[in-house]
Amino acid sequence: MAENHLDLEFFFEVKTNLQREQLAMLAKGGLTRVQPGIESLSTALLTKLRKGSPAIENVHFMKGCLYYGIKISWNLLCGIPGETSNDFDKQLDLFKEIPHLKPPSGLTPIWLERYSHMFNKPGEFDLHDVRSEAS
Repeated sequence: MAENHLDLEFFFEVKTNLQREQLAMLAKGGLTRVQPGIESLSTALLTKLRKGSPAIENVHFMKGCLYYGIKISWNLLCGIPGETSNDFDKQLDLFKEIPHLKPPSGLTPIWLERYSHMFNKPGEFDLHDVRSEAS
C-alpha cells in the first residue's frame, strides 16, 4: 500500500509483539490507530491471563507507536482471577514513570471470550459453571 501511494487510513486490533520495523511499515502504509491487547502493565497479571508477553513488551510497543505517530486505545482489565491490590499498586508506580505514553482509556472488568484460555480451561483459573451465553 505504501509503495502504491494510496491515500488510506487503517485501524487494527493488534498484539503487542509487533517489532519496530513492522510498526514503521504499517504506519507508512496508512495505519493511524490501533487497539493493542495490552490489558495490563503487570507481568504477573499478564502471565495469569496467558497473554504471552511481559509488561515491558507492552511499554516498548507503546513507545514504538508514539514514535511512528500511531494512536493507541487500550483498556486496563480488572477482576482477573488471582489479582491483588499489589498488582495495581505496581502498575500505578509504573504509570508515574511513563507519563509520556498513552494511559489506558478505562478500567474494564474482565469477561470470558468463547475459546479463550479461561473459557476452555476454567478449572485452571478457579472458575466454575462456565458456559456460553444464551442467545
